Amino acid sequence: MEREALEKRVVELETQLLRASVQRTPTAAELRNQAIHDRVLAATTGIAPVIMTMDTYTLWWVSQWVEWRKTRIAEIGDPAVAAHVRSYKDWVRATGAKAAAGMGGGSVPQTPQ
Repeated sequence: MEREALEKRVVELETQLLRASVQRTPTAAELRNQAIHDRVLAATTGIAPVIMTMDTYTLWWVSQWVEWRKTRIAEIGDPAVAAHVRSYKDWVRATGAKAAAGMGGGSVPQTPQ
């Protein structure tokens, strides 16, 4: 009898957790990260197919420009921006946004047109 009551309680708690996860309101950070992501996808539309056509030397040179730009941004040293970037990177990993864009698969990554 006690076992049945315990099993019933476990089912009730699991149901509550499931309902809470479905009905959860996104946090401010999640909303900010989604807005950043939408803006980034819009700004990079068409870049992935172009990158896929580049040879190794060209990709290396593009990466040099990207690293140079990241260094210039880091020199500004705004801690709030650094925290937001870390939050966004963590959010991208947690939501599977890279995989959703096609990174890691055998096909060309996609960005919305």
